[in-house]
Amino acid sequence: LAVLSCSHPAPPLAALHRRLRRALMTLDWPLPQRPLRPHVTLARHAAGARPPPQLAPIPWRVHDYALVQSTGARQPRYLV
Repeated sequence: LAVLSCSHPAPPLAALHRRLRRALMTLDWPLPQRPLRPHVTLARHAAGARPPPQLAPIPWRVHDYALVQSTGARQPRYLV
């Protein structure tokens, strides 16, 4: 798996994540215990892929978002 991730989530994204967790807790939904790790999947089955030596920061303005569930199946892989 080759992903592009950030070392520190932007404060607004971290705040959104905390609000979503609190909302899901009120519904008694099971919550993952792993920390927030925003990322973009670049390639699956990318054995041997190596990152470039250094990347410049990539500004990425977000205008919308969606909650997406990974199904673990081939089709549909994700449910919005």
